[in-house]
Amino acid sequence: MKILILIACLIWSTFAFANKGVSGGNGAGGTLLDPQTYEQGTRLDGSVVETTMATELPEIARAFPLFTRLISELATGSHLKYWYLEDRALNPACLNPITLSAAQEILACQNAVEVRIKKSWWESASPKDRAALLLHEILTALRFSDGRFETVPMATGLLLNPRFDAIAVADELGRLRFPNFLTASDVTIAAQELVPLVTHLCQADSDDDHKKADAGFNDSWSAAHITSYRAIQAVTDTQIFLREMRIDGFPTCGMTTAHIESLIESAWIRKALN
Repeated sequence: MKILILIACLIWSTFAFANKGVSGGNGAGGTLLDPQTYEQGTRLDGSVVETTMATELPEIARAFPLFTRLISELATGSHLKYWYLEDRALNPACLNPITLSAAQEILACQNAVEVRIKKSWWESASPKDRAALLLHEILTALRFSDGRFETVPMATGLLLNPRFDAIAVADELGRLRFPNFLTASDVTIAAQELVPLVTHLCQADSDDDHKKADAGFNDSWSAAHITSYRAIQAVTDTQIFLREMRIDGFPTCGMTTAHIESLIESAWIRKALN
């Protein structure tokens, strides 16, 4: 019991300290730790992360089409994390605070920049188990903005259930305060709703015209007929995204439904990872 209490205190103190906004150089044995972290360990190419997830957990991509983009962003994209296979001991603060009594083993540990996976485990694990761990790490990356890492094991379990229902899982992930997990239907509905806005923005020749088109959409659009709160949120998020991209001269003319769906995806990624 004392050990469990000590571990809980260590985890809590680590999270609390991490959120204070202070930092400084760390060392071990009188030597700066930095050279022992960057590019140390065996680099795991981001394409391996993408391929493993796509091959072993295709049902998640089918249920939540934007999730594939999220994986790519964290594996090889603009929100890239460095992925390593590590022989050295991982930080004990990465032991998950769960409510069950179990002999836990740290298989991976990450911060805002990198993910380190226990090399011996990875090399002996099945492809399915590797994908499950990668899923856990992808979901963990979504919690750095609020530090609610205790929700990750439950979310991972929900997505690994072979009989999961996409809408029920999306609702449950919402209750766990994860970013809006849009189903394929949600994306289609949101894209259809955004067509009038994009059409009006195409005719806007100035920032004032753009603001008027934006305000006109707000005045005329009603979400009363939409039963999915996720689709409603996607419309709002994409409208904000379009408003801000307009400042940089983002082209809105000649867009097809596929283009609008791509905008919904970009707006979702930005909100999920920023």
